[in-house]
Amino acid sequence: MIELIDVGLQRGSFRLPATSLKIDARQCCVITGAAGTGKTTIAEALCGLQSIDTGTLLLRDQVANNIPVAQRGIGYLPQDVALFPNMSVSANIGFGLSVNRWPKEKKRARISELADQLQLNELLQRVPRQLSGGQQKRVAMARAIAIFPDIICLDEPFVSLDDDSKTLITDLLSDLRSKSAPTILVVTHQPQWITEISDFEYRVQSRSANTA
Repeated sequence: MIELIDVGLQRGSFRLPATSLKIDARQCCVITGAAGTGKTTIAEALCGLQSIDTGTLLLRDQVANNIPVAQRGIGYLPQDVALFPNMSVSANIGFGLSVNRWPKEKKRARISELADQLQLNELLQRVPRQLSGGQQKRVAMARAIAIFPDIICLDEPFVSLDDDSKTLITDLLSDLRSKSAPTILVVTHQPQWITEISDFEYRVQSRSANTA
């Protein structure tokens, strides 16, 4: 489902050396490693936010090096959440549903389901600036998975969350795995929160000077 074959890139002094990783369909991989080793770069390359200089990225057994971000079909949670600032929580969660032209009633039901699971019901009419960091993270998580993508990429999903919210995220991922069985990649410094549902861990090794 996801395969990086000697994928590398360089941006100024930052270099991601040739990296190979294979995640089979319906597996959950956790990427760990020290800060600055390139974990987020791998996630961004997967999603198309970083172009690859060398190597090959396969998605669903097809070469994806040059596929535009919007056409990759990946549910993505970035570290900075990147919520739409002028949209309500409800509209943020339902953004992908609107783009994919879900019927109004079906869209409303899906937003309600995710709001229940992530305890966002009282926040649906607020905008992001009225939310705490943890609340914003839960909204971004809901947006990432709303359309039941078959590939999900989460970059530090547990940052800014208290233990109860971390448990909500873990329970949600477990529920997803049992219902729609997506392929999941999770970048995290806190792998203990997802150990029970992950299939394997890929640790990015520390780089020498002038690498990341």
